[in-house]
Amino acid sequence: MYKNILTALAVTAAFALFTACSTNDPVDNTDIDTATVDIDTTDTIIADEDTAVTDDIVTDEDLAEGDPEPVEGDDIVTDEVVTDDVVTDDIVTDEVVTDDIVTDDILPDVDTVVPCTAENCVYFSEYIEGTASNKAIEVYNGSTAAIDPAKYRVRLFPNGAAGANQTLVLNACGSLTTLAAGAMVKIANGLAGATLKDAATCTHGVTDYNGDDAMTLEYSANGTDWTVIDRIGVVGTDPGTAWAVAGTADATAEHTLVRKATITTGATDWTASAGTSTGDSQWTVNAQDDFTGFGVR
Repeated sequence: MYKNILTALAVTAAFALFTACSTNDPVDNTDIDTATVDIDTTDTIIADEDTAVTDDIVTDEDLAEGDPEPVEGDDIVTDEVVTDDVVTDDIVTDEVVTDDIVTDDILPDVDTVVPCTAENCVYFSEYIEGTASNKAIEVYNGSTAAIDPAKYRVRLFPNGAAGANQTLVLNACGSLTTLAAGAMVKIANGLAGATLKDAATCTHGVTDYNGDDAMTLEYSANGTDWTVIDRIGVVGTDPGTAWAVAGTADATAEHTLVRKATITTGATDWTASAGTSTGDSQWTVNAQDDFTGFGVR
């Protein structure tokens, strides 16, 4: 009996299952397909979003890092810093080198140093103020050509006088007709000792000076208009006993003054010529009655 009951139940269950499957298959298949479509659609959206994110990130980074010539880089490096501000405007200058250093400081003052020509490279090269009447003056032709001594004269202004009391035109000294380059006129006092007189070109009263008397050497192209080209002392000024030279007080009295070999022209400014020290003076101060350099240059 139990065997028959189990068989009936099995048949009933199999039939019920068959019926259920036949009824729900279209609905279930539809649901499954729809779900699959939904999933595919979702995947596609996700894929698009991933692509969008990837594109945005890559593009921005490439623009920021890979652009070889950014606009801001050009403005800062090329135009403002290197070219205009640093190199051109600030460093290169014309005024300091050309005007201040070379022109003003190095070139000589034309008011005190006479440019060298055949006329004015003639100057006093030695001055002797020895004991008693041992006095002599030397005029040197430092030019490279012979000169006409008639165009030069020596004048003496005693004791601060504004006018000369003695004048000697050089052609009257030993009847000179020319004075060769490198030659000199040696003028001694008429009462000087034999050492000076024997070495002199002539003797003349223009050497009747003491330490406080001024002397000038003058040039004239026409024999009428005279220009001072060198001097010893200051015309119209009485210094008392004598003028100081190269830092030696009263050097123009009882001393021998020898023009330095580096001097090639006369000086119209006695203060500059005398100087204040052995370094800035145009003269060397030697002892009284030192005649060793007379007639030697």
